[in-house]
Amino acid sequence: MSATIEVIRTHSAAGKPAPSRVSHAVTAATRGQTMPDAVRSVIRPLRPSRSETPGVYPFDSPEHGRGRIVVTLQGALARERMDEQVLMLEIERALGSREPARTADIPAWQYPITLHVRNPYLQIGYGVIFMVPGLLIAGSVLFVRDTGALQGSLFFVLALLLIAGGFFQLLWPGTRRIAWWHAARREVRRRGVKMPADLALI
Repeated sequence: MSATIEVIRTHSAAGKPAPSRVSHAVTAATRGQTMPDAVRSVIRPLRPSRSETPGVYPFDSPEHGRGRIVVTLQGALARERMDEQVLMLEIERALGSREPARTADIPAWQYPITLHVRNPYLQIGYGVIFMVPGLLIAGSVLFVRDTGALQGSLFFVLALLLIAGGFFQLLWPGTRRIAWWHAARREVRRRGVKMPADLALI
């Protein structure tokens, strides 16, 4: 599965007319990357913005000049998600920083699934849910000592995996995202547009 990007430049970085047209295919960099995510990575340096026409994004970059990008994707859901991706790039520029600990979409055929836990408070909560059993298991192995050496070692490894997974995959990323998430939601409300899946409460 791939997408097609057509970059139609009208002006150079110096602001002088410099018409050009370049078209190329974009493929996912990894097996688990969706096409909207892949396209987002490619067009980010151009500083694209949304337009009234889905799939057409004006760009204005100090390094690459001005013009528009035409993105061709398969599937209405993927095209809608692409518009959200460009909105998120606009928000990052408005806030002056990239989204910390960003969670990528899940690929499902050609459609991106965004049913991730992206609310940082839910991320922290789920992280604690993972970590508590790990801490209980580790405490049981270290202080109760009612299991054999091999069984105790296996339980201790399981406890470490639960604790590390809960902390590094959920709790810590959620903690890093809180301030940025609130600022991004305020920016979306200020613009009066639909809240993207990246900033949804659930």
